[in-house]
Amino acid sequence: MKHASERELWVAVILQATEDGLKDKRARAWFQPANADFVDVCSLAGLDPDNVAERAANAFRRSDNAEAIGHKFEIAKPEAAAPRQATRYEHDGKSLTVREWSKLSGVKESNIRDRLRFGYSIAEATNPNFRRKKRSVFNDRPGRKPKLHTINGISKTLSEWCNAYDISYHSLAQRMKRGMTLEHALAHSKSGKRASLLHTVDGVSKTYGEWADHLGISYDAFLKRLKDGNGRTVAQAVAMGGPRRRKTPGHDRGVVADFAIASGTGGGSFPQEIPEITFSEKAENE
Repeated sequence: MKHASERELWVAVILQATEDGLKDKRARAWFQPANADFVDVCSLAGLDPDNVAERAANAFRRSDNAEAIGHKFEIAKPEAAAPRQATRYEHDGKSLTVREWSKLSGVKESNIRDRLRFGYSIAEATNPNFRRKKRSVFNDRPGRKPKLHTINGISKTLSEWCNAYDISYHSLAQRMKRGMTLEHALAHSKSGKRASLLHTVDGVSKTYGEWADHLGISYDAFLKRLKDGNGRTVAQAVAMGGPRRRKTPGHDRGVVADFAIASGTGGGSFPQEIPEITFSEKAENE
């Protein structure tokens, strides 16, 4: 976007060309969209060439009509913008502009404006002993309010939980991104401080390892319950009970002998089954 003073300069060029066209009809040929010079000037003035050409032609037509009846035609000049009133700031019973406050306080005018832009009061901005306020910082992001996460009634930020349980912020964030709860992510490892994180179920607080021992399952099996449950809580994992016994495949299949078991037959080191078979004294005739 062009500076206002530059744009006003090229608008003045178009107005002067229009006045020249009122006096000399040959100068009106300049107002043609096919004229590259005319198009460039309109572009610098931020105006549409077709619209400018149409308005100029209308002005020339009205001028010719006024001249035909003996009237004088003039282009209405744009009124000069009213001077902008300097903003005044009230403090200590005085109402002064920034420039006046600068002279009174000895603080540079640019410094006062910068401080006001950042939200400081005029009293703070004109203070020669001004000290910039420290902005709150969370994870190297100024101005962001930290979010608290509660475990067992204790609320901390993620950074504080990381420091308390000796885990990096990146590792914790990655585990939670994979679907782990904060409790699971903190207690994921059995070593170090993380093994001491307590998880309360029905008023009883235990670590992951202690809950695994209580259920009679391995630590890895307990973690697997939490992981496979897609957000399953410790209480739900505990409610699943102890280890599940699996049936041996095919244990009830096949033929079962009803032979009595003897202490041994000498045929090997294991007891052998002795069949109870009787033979007739005479062979049967076929």
